[in-house]
Amino acid sequence: RRWLSEVPPLSAEEEAAIVRSCAPAVRVQLATVYAASALWKLNSSFAEPRRSCAAVFALQMLEHLPPAVTATPLPALMAAAAPALVLLVETAIPALLLAPCCWAGVSSALSFHLAIAACPPPNNIASFGATTVPRLFFWIPEEAAAALREAAGPRPLAAVAMAAAAAIATTLAPLHSRARSTIQGSGHDWHLCFLVWLAVPLAAAALV
Repeated sequence: RRWLSEVPPLSAEEEAAIVRSCAPAVRVQLATVYAASALWKLNSSFAEPRRSCAAVFALQMLEHLPPAVTATPLPALMAAAAPALVLLVETAIPALLLAPCCWAGVSSALSFHLAIAACPPPNNIASFGATTVPRLFFWIPEEAAAALREAAGPRPLAAVAMAAAAAIATTLAPLHSRARSTIQGSGHDWHLCFLVWLAVPLAAAALV
């Protein structure tokens, strides 16, 4: 192990060269994951709201809304539209990510993961977004690196990112107090806070 301590750190140019060399493979891999997810949902069970997990996720979001809203026809409409909407989103994301202008794909993927991460337990899969969203870095590496440096320092973007994460933690903590994460186990699931903190600079970078 001694030789490891003697290896000099990579220069900024070398790090950038590594990112540029592996970015095409990472982009294709992630776009394929989204496309495959949409492909596997092309079946009669997913399309049927009474059996579709999309309807379950959509209706769970109503737990964040007051009873005056849930007592309306909104739940039935959400359940009916959820399968088609999820298929549309998961088909659009890989197409937008592979388009020449990728900002729409990055923004769509961020929105998708934030939406499913906000679901109350047991379907809050923020850990999925926390492990997937960092790969969006490879679509906008220079812009994302600059935004992440700003988010980690005493800059306005850092304040926005931390305030957003704190607001999410405060608002959703009661609903997520019994969350289970396949990564961190039982207890409070903090993946959503990390995902929100990461989404702010990535969104800022995508919209530059």
